[in-house]
Parts: sequence; C-alpha cells; structure tokens
Amino acid sequence: MLNLKPYSPLTAGVIINLSMGLLYGWSVLLAPLEVSLDSDRASVSLAYSLATIFFTIGMFVMYKLLNWLSLDKLALAMGALGATGLALAGLEESIFTLIIGFGAGYGFAAGVSYFIAISAASHPSPIPITIAMSINVSAFAVGGVLWPPIFEALIRTIGPHGTLIIAAIILLTASFIAFLLLNYSKVESPDSKGDGLFRDILTNKPRVVIALFVGMTLLAITSLMVIGHASGMAAELNASNIVLAPMITNFAYIAGALLVGQICRVINGRLVLIGISFLTGLVLIILWLFPNIDVLYLALAVIGACWGGCAASYPVTVSSFYSLSDLPRVYGRICIAFGVGGLIGPLAAGALFDNYNSYSTVTIIAAGLGFLAAITHLSLPKIKVGK
Repeated sequence: MLNLKPYSPLTAGVIINLSMGLLYGWSVLLAPLEVSLDSDRASVSLAYSLATIFFTIGMFVMYKLLNWLSLDKLALAMGALGATGLALAGLEESIFTLIIGFGAGYGFAAGVSYFIAISAASHPSPIPITIAMSINVSAFAVGGVLWPPIFEALIRTIGPHGTLIIAAIILLTASFIAFLLLNYSKVESPDSKGDGLFRDILTNKPRVVIALFVGMTLLAITSLMVIGHASGMAAELNASNIVLAPMITNFAYIAGALLVGQICRVINGRLVLIGISFLTGLVLIILWLFPNIDVLYLALAVIGACWGGCAASYPVTVSSFYSLSDLPRVYGRICIAFGVGGLIGPLAAGALFDNYNSYSTVTIIAAGLGFLAAITHLSLPKIKVGK
C-alpha cells in the first residue's frame, strides 16, 4: 500500500501556493475596482504595489516567526491573516481598506506562506528536492492561471468586492487543509536561528549582493509594470477577452520556471540572468514598435517566461557564490528587490497611463529598464566552471 505521508509536506506547499497565487490574478480586478471605488488607476494599483512590498517583508521575516509558531500553525495563522485582509477589502468598499486589507494583510500573509511552502517542499520525500522545488514554485503561478477566470465569473455576478470575500473563504479553507497535512506529516520547522535580520546585509561579497539586488530590482520593475497591467494593456488594444492576458503571463511563468531550472544545469545562472533580462527588453521594444494584440500576447508570454526564469535562476545563481546553508539568508536579503520593484513598477505604470492615457510610454520605459538589468547582471563576477 502506498504511503502518502512522505508526500504530505509537498502537497501542503502546493495547496498553499495555489491559493496564495491569486496575487497574479490582480489585473482582472483592476478595472472593476477602479469603477466601483470611483478612483483612478494609479490609486487602485497602489494596493497591488503594497502587496508585493509586504509579500517581500513576509518572505524576509518568515524564519523569525518560527520562534513563536511551528510550521503547520504558522501556515494556518497566515491563511487566517490573508483571509481577514481580503474580507476587509471586500466588506468595506474604500481605497483605504483595499490598501490595508489586500496590500498589507494579504500581501504579508502570502509572502510568509510562500516561504512556508518552500520549507515544506524541501522536506525529505521520495521526490528529488530539485523537482519538488520546481513543482512548488510553479504552483504559485498555476494559482495565477486559475484565479483570473474565477475572478471574472464572480465579478460578473457579485462584483469585485463580493469576489474578494469569496477569495477570503477559499484562502482560509486552503490554509486549514495545509495545516492538517503538515501536522499529519510531523514536518519539522527549519532552524530559525541566525545572525539577525538586518546584520551584515552585504555579506562578505558586497559586489555580488549589490549586483544581484539592483539587477533583480530593475527586472522586477520591468516585469511588473507589464504583468500588473496585462489586462489593461489588452483592453487598450481592443482584445476580445482581457482575461487571456494575465493567463498567458502565468502559463508562461510556469513554463519559464521549469525550463530555466533545467537550463541552469548546463548554463551558469549569471549568463541566464543576462539573457532573460536582455530578452525582456527586446520584446518590449518590439511591442512598442508594433502595438497590436498579437504582439502583446507574444510579449506577455516572453515576459512571463523570463519572470518565471528569474524565480528559478536567482537561487541557483546565489548558490554559485554562497554555500547552500547560506542560501535562505542571502536570498532573503536579495528578495527585498522584489518588493521594491513591486512597489515602483505597477504604481509607475498606472501613473504613466493616467498621464498619457496610453501604455506606449510604459512599454518603452520598461524596455530600457530591462536592458539596464542585463548590464547590471553582466557586472556579476564570472562563475567558475563547475559551480
């Protein structure tokens, strides 16, 4: 008889990421919330920007939270926090509650939960850890594929605020199931001891940390300027179905994460990061020159794949310069860049759209930042063969 217990931690991680992956379905909510709240796009986009900031903070402090709660109880607590945030944004219809509930509450819970899922996936099981990690990371984006059509169907019947309440119920249910699986598997919590959250930020290799941080910031701004406004860009080009836009980016994210994870086995992470940054800038130049819906879909696919490739190649690149035992702490520091990019990218794109009433300027600026990211990654020290 098959013993399912060893598979329980990975299953819990996948369930967590599938539910928390609603972050990547945000662009479907953007226009309906703009109308229901009688607000401008930049103001509504602030909720998404803050969600990415608090997502990063959550990832950064997750291991410290294990001083107070075990992994299974922390998963349940974060599910409850995220659900409360979404419910607040749904029940109290205002920009303020949207920013606090979705941006701060859900965003922080999603960040902590993402690292809970990674910790669960790293638990020994019959599945090789590299495969388990790929499945786990991809599950977050799969959630982003599943949520847009769910959002669209719910918005048509109960509006964007009712949709947030239903999402809260789903989130709480998923976290309870994850709690049961982690508790059943008796998975041990990772070591929460360290040198302190903000001590020795630059490590003993400041050139590496600075280059990776700046490069990831630029790539995050570039990618999230587009991903966070995918549906809006599709609407501007008269797409027949704007939900397809975020679905393309999320399917591509999954494919990119899985593919680049394999590519990094034969090509070092530094070269991969240079390549995906350059490709992101190049496809945006093409979109700027030929702004039509087919080119947009192509651009979204490439950007989604490159952003997924970023998620897969950054840990590999960090491990080329540091030991595996240092990976969580060093990568946690660098992941601050995701929050910085998440704050600036969607917010800047929304402000530029409000000012120019077009996404053309957004596209060309994002392209330039993509090329800057490639140059920044080029400044990384060359990785020795075999690393």
